[in-house]
Amino acid sequence: KKGKAAGLPTSEPEGFFGNYYCAAIGGNDDGTREQSSGIEFNSGIVFAGTTVAENCSAIGGGGNGFGEVTINGGIVTAVAATTGTAIGGGIGYSSHGGEGRVNINGGTVYAYNLDNKRGIPSSAIGGAGSSESVGTWGTVNITGGYVYAYSALGTAIGGGSSRNKTGGNAVVTITGGEVIAISNSGAGIGGGTACTGGKASGLNGGTASIIISGNPIIRTGSIGGGETKSPGGKIGSADISISGGDIQAQFVMAAGAKSTPSFTMTGGTIRDSDATDNSEYIHLEKNGGAVYLEDGTFNMSGGTIRDCAGEYGGAVYIKKGAESTEAPSFNMSGGEIYLCKAKRDGG
Repeated sequence: KKGKAAGLPTSEPEGFFGNYYCAAIGGNDDGTREQSSGIEFNSGIVFAGTTVAENCSAIGGGGNGFGEVTINGGIVTAVAATTGTAIGGGIGYSSHGGEGRVNINGGTVYAYNLDNKRGIPSSAIGGAGSSESVGTWGTVNITGGYVYAYSALGTAIGGGSSRNKTGGNAVVTITGGEVIAISNSGAGIGGGTACTGGKASGLNGGTASIIISGNPIIRTGSIGGGETKSPGGKIGSADISISGGDIQAQFVMAAGAKSTPSFTMTGGTIRDSDATDNSEYIHLEKNGGAVYLEDGTFNMSGGTIRDCAGEYGGAVYIKKGAESTEAPSFNMSGGEIYLCKAKRDGG
């Protein structure tokens, strides 16, 4: 159907909205939450697009289904406006969305997850979101290529988010390539956002395990646990390891989640990250240009932090959170920190 009676734009051709919750490339919406694995792109030019009315994942799982996607080459563009993902797990609403497992080894990848009709958040690459259930796992491995990921409502790369429940967890490993990750509401890379539209209290963002090694180039807002919009809720816990890379980001180690976060830096560079300037990449915290440390331990034995800025703590902001059982600790035995500035204290 088309036209006002169906609540759809009159300019679309007949039958254009017949896809419902099936992925454009991938799984069906048959109620079985089937596995959509083995989707692989090695070359060529691929465009997968779905509309707001369809609420479909572009590449990956069908309704509530698991989606595994591998990209080795070519130019792959995925555009969706969905509670699912542009690339990864299938959509969710009353029940959970599908888990996403995405491997990018080469090629050029553009993934856009735009605003959907009911404002239910999800990732661009990774796990799917839901309205009434928790966000789902997102496992993303990037070894090469160029990756641009944008999410209007959830995490750009990582766990699925939820409108009324907790955010989904994420495991993200980046060892090469160039990665641009932009989120308008949550972590750029990490756990899913919790409770973006509900009123339930005490719901935490998703946890995240982040490994960055080799020589990737990464440009994003915040990396770590998922954001929360829930009153009394906490940013999700994060375990982070950096041994290489050229990174523009704020790493967030927040207090109050179920597990204590940890951050180890033995190499790589964190640079040009301004926590108070969110014009391009949104940061979860205004303090700590490179690292926001509220709980756990940050061990730095190598690498460089430079040219970062924050309201307090131009490079590293350290403050015990109300829920922390012990004061956070920063142990520096090597590496360099220089040319960082604070608008107030702690340059």
